[in-house]
Amino acid sequence: MQDIHFTKEPVASLIHTLRQQSGQDIFWIVGGGELIYSFLDQHLIDEIIVTIAPILLGEGIPLFKPDFSPLELTLQQTKTYGQFVELHYNVKKYKKRAL
Repeated sequence: MQDIHFTKEPVASLIHTLRQQSGQDIFWIVGGGELIYSFLDQHLIDEIIVTIAPILLGEGIPLFKPDFSPLELTLQQTKTYGQFVELHYNVKKYKKRAL
């Protein structure tokens, strides 16, 4: 667990701190839609891996905010785990937001 880092630091300052250190890329972010949005909004995500479960929900917490700008993805790979499907995408490019 020495490679796991828990923080409440704002995304911009966290990334600045991490870039000052030697080591590898950030591989996995867990924290929900707001956290994902913070990284996407600053163009800090290169890959997205989404796992689809065989259930449809009528409501819940959205993965992406409604005002999120379009993001082009390139499918790299799919995997199945029983009834689950994992979709692995590379971020193609970020589109500029309309003001």
